[in-house]
Amino acid sequence: MAAPIAMSRSASPAATSATIPSPAAAPWTDWLVLAAGIAAVAGLFADSFRQLLTLWSRDQNYSHGYLVIPISLALALHIRYGRRGVGPPLRGEPVWGLVSITLGVFLQLVVGILRWPILSYLGLVCVVRGLLTSAGGRAWASAFNFPLVFLFFMFPAPVKWTSYAAIWLQDIVSRVSESVLSLFFVVHRVGHSIRIAGVDSSLVVAEECSGLGQIVCFLAFAVLMGHLFGRPMWFRVALVLASVPVAIVANTLRVVLMNVAAVYFGTKWLGGTLHDAPILFSLPVGIVLFFLIDRALESLLPPPRRITNEPESPTTPDIAHNSDQGPHESGTSATVAPGIAIPTPSALGQARFSSSTRRGMVVATLGMIVGIGLQWALYEHLQVAGEASYPTLVRPLDTLPLTIIDPKTNEPAWIGKDNTGYREKLVEKLPFPVDDLLVRVYQNADGELAHVYMVYSRAGEDRKHHPEICIRDVNGSPEDLSFRRRVPLGPEGVQAQRFRFQKGVGRVTVVYYWHYTLVPAPQPGLTRWQQWHQRIGITAPSITAQVSLGSDDPRTIAAVEQQLLPQLHAAAQQGVLPPQTQTGCERLPIALARE
Repeated sequence: MAAPIAMSRSASPAATSATIPSPAAAPWTDWLVLAAGIAAVAGLFADSFRQLLTLWSRDQNYSHGYLVIPISLALALHIRYGRRGVGPPLRGEPVWGLVSITLGVFLQLVVGILRWPILSYLGLVCVVRGLLTSAGGRAWASAFNFPLVFLFFMFPAPVKWTSYAAIWLQDIVSRVSESVLSLFFVVHRVGHSIRIAGVDSSLVVAEECSGLGQIVCFLAFAVLMGHLFGRPMWFRVALVLASVPVAIVANTLRVVLMNVAAVYFGTKWLGGTLHDAPILFSLPVGIVLFFLIDRALESLLPPPRRITNEPESPTTPDIAHNSDQGPHESGTSATVAPGIAIPTPSALGQARFSSSTRRGMVVATLGMIVGIGLQWALYEHLQVAGEASYPTLVRPLDTLPLTIIDPKTNEPAWIGKDNTGYREKLVEKLPFPVDDLLVRVYQNADGELAHVYMVYSRAGEDRKHHPEICIRDVNGSPEDLSFRRRVPLGPEGVQAQRFRFQKGVGRVTVVYYWHYTLVPAPQPGLTRWQQWHQRIGITAPSITAQVSLGSDDPRTIAAVEQQLLPQLHAAAQQGVLPPQTQTGCERLPIALARE
């Protein structure tokens, strides 16, 4: 039989103090050190937190962000003070903590230059992890990894991901909702618009109804559920993957309920405070679905091992306690491995910061204060340069010529007329501030019409309009990809993108799309950091141009591509656009916006 491990009452004081050093300072000193560390973290990321608050209040897809910090804090407190908690920090490692803090400060400085929010999340994780390491060491800080990872859900995902995801989800929710509603009503769907017979207007499955916001929310819920229930890794991955179909089902229910309510109560209530009432059903349904999925996956787990009352194996060493005082009675801790100690319940409730912890937190706080100073100096350096100075339009868009001349005959080929009434309605309808707008109809000698739409936005918001989204995805008009090609606008090699959409039996729409991007005025003497700050993360002022035809007759197509488009482009360059303006026809990642 293995020899027992004896623990004598006469153990040396040095061994005990190595496990939990006795605090030498007053309790208020510990609170002061803790408050200073928290304040340093808040100061270092104050600008990022301010931007996140603006995002959470403005974007419904991230309205759950308010809950992320309280949930992460509750998880951290449970890890620290729970029944199986890690206990108080015992011995800090300030050197490793400063390494992590230095990396976090560097990432936050890069955020100030490049304006990439995801780097701010990584910086926050590094800084908080560095503070924990300085207080209790790397092993103790590792216990808080999950609360730090969970903070990811309060930061915005790249717009390229969310834009394509929103379009995809809108299409799925619209189709499934139509299938369900058609079981009870006569339903007609065009794109993302659903019309029920007898209802005065169509209901549009907008981005907020697509399930994108709830996917992020359900994704966070799946990650949290897998952690709290202690599921294995494959189980957690399955829960995360289930967030997509759960969001689709929940939001399909929301759309179906809104349409059913519109049948019996009309559509006026949709513009009031009851618009979001169906979400009170979709969210609980999603949570219930998650629990059902969790129960189904749980059946795949192996049965738990039986606990028997058989005596311990002879090869298992026993821990012999002193008859007068054992490790759980001494109020200190039991050492299970060199350098690793498990504090007793009494020690968890009574121990304050050790001198090593206090010293490590002070060092970490000083490191963050230095980082705040560097951040302030960098921001001052960037502010000296200011924002990029963009020129304005030389003349308004409506100064473009009403008469387009045929370059071969020098005779008028297209005669234009401004549509003032529709322009005013369009200004109210567009979901962004319009700085200038041109709505004009040109007619040629054959009676063919070409509708010209040009919109100017100093914030680059005009680029959120594109035929692929507005005609194909919203209106549900399929595109003939064989017709798509790039058409030259001028001798300098710039091009417009051509599309053809099927609007119905025998009806087509041909669209030419291109855009102009203004270039900032050169500012000599700027450092590379200042130049990056001005150009990255800021959308330049731009103009979106679109010419639409109701015919694909080859003669009309040739007249537009050889006469109308080159003349409009040349007139814009000569009389409307400032010098060095760039021309292109690619599109930005676009998300649907509904009023």
